[in-house]
Amino acid sequence: MHRDGDGPTLGRAPRIEEVEMAVPKKRTSKQRKRKRRTHYKAEPVTVNTCSKCGDPKVPHRVCPTCGHYRDEPVIEVEVD
Repeated sequence: MHRDGDGPTLGRAPRIEEVEMAVPKKRTSKQRKRKRRTHYKAEPVTVNTCSKCGDPKVPHRVCPTCGHYRDEPVIEVEVD
């Protein structure tokens, strides 16, 4: 029978002292953090024109004005 700390560690989780973790040497400054995050920005929404009615619509979606997708009627749209 092994005492705690002696012998093999079969079936047990490693003790906290045995696990080495990556630790940053220096604190990340606000400027460096913000420079890195400059590319995390919202992209402008892509808008195309509907081939049937010419109104703007999002690509690969049914036109909300006329209800067509790829020149075929997909949904019925109420006329106001």
